[in-house]
Amino acid sequence: MSDEFFMRRAITLAERGVGFTSPNPCVGAVVVKDSRIIGEGYHRKAGMPHAEIEALRSCIEDSSKATMYVTLEPCTHEGKTPPCTSAIRDAGIKRVVIGTRDPNPNVSGNGAMQLQHYGIEVTVGVEEHSCRHLIRHFARWATVGIPSVICKVAVSKDYKIAAAVGKRTSITSEQAQKEVHTLRHAVDAIIVGAGTVAVDDPFLTDRSEGAKSDPLRIILDGTLRTSVDANVYKDANVFVAATDKASETQKEKFQMAGIPIVIFPKEDDGISLPSLLAYLGKKQITSLLVEGGGRTIDSFMRKNYINEWHIFQSTDILGPEAVDICSDIVVFKSIIKNAESRPCGRDTYFLAC
Repeated sequence: MSDEFFMRRAITLAERGVGFTSPNPCVGAVVVKDSRIIGEGYHRKAGMPHAEIEALRSCIEDSSKATMYVTLEPCTHEGKTPPCTSAIRDAGIKRVVIGTRDPNPNVSGNGAMQLQHYGIEVTVGVEEHSCRHLIRHFARWATVGIPSVICKVAVSKDYKIAAAVGKRTSITSEQAQKEVHTLRHAVDAIIVGAGTVAVDDPFLTDRSEGAKSDPLRIILDGTLRTSVDANVYKDANVFVAATDKASETQKEKFQMAGIPIVIFPKEDDGISLPSLLAYLGKKQITSLLVEGGGRTIDSFMRKNYINEWHIFQSTDILGPEAVDICSDIVVFKSIIKNAESRPCGRDTYFLAC
């Protein structure tokens, strides 16, 4: 069987870790001897053994002279777990096939070189596109220091998000809602504006199958105008991003309710997004899902911060009086035009990344 065959198996294993490994990347590994898989594993959770260690421990026979397939370059550093390169050497692995190098420029290539130093044959770049896609959010955080920004939006056929300002409007199907929870499961944090909290009163929880603990919820509320009784504040894993324009009375109300507030600089169009993203990056938030509303999406869009779009478009027409998705419909239409698409219940699911 080919290198590609075994790497695809490693990718399938790695995908089991989606939503659980952050701030570490998802990684899968397979140990092959005489064209047979004798061991396999994946990184299950941050702080737990890496995929390579899991695969070696699962081997049903001696791994000496075997080949290891791993989606990401093995680590050489001592952290919460020992270096994987040393474990691979000690296991007698004769060849390592790597899907993609570590994106962190400070360590990229070190694992491959260390393995070669040990006399192990190394091949890099098998199924590389799929392996890089698997760690795309981690890669942005590791290289730029801020989370990857994913935008989820439900729009009508005429690119509207609500029938009127302040009116809660159900646009997409139940199948689309299931997809949204899959998205929530995969990210570290979700962000919405104060308007979304006021109109929709969402919980913003992960209700996908096999759900982990809920992602961090961030509410953009510069003046602290949202109600402290909102559903999203009933969970501890939340904070409000505000500015110094918030009154002391409002601050005290949130503090009395036990709702964390983080003050950010103010820009002309609201809270400073560069400051917010830098703050999240330092908190090891590798992925941020923007869920609304229109003003919040527009802010991220105008600053070109959105790395990935998940657009659910219904066949409904809401009309000219309804609320536009953003201030530049031409740009939004171009995103849809160039996106991959597939049916999602009665809607169409567009993915652009």
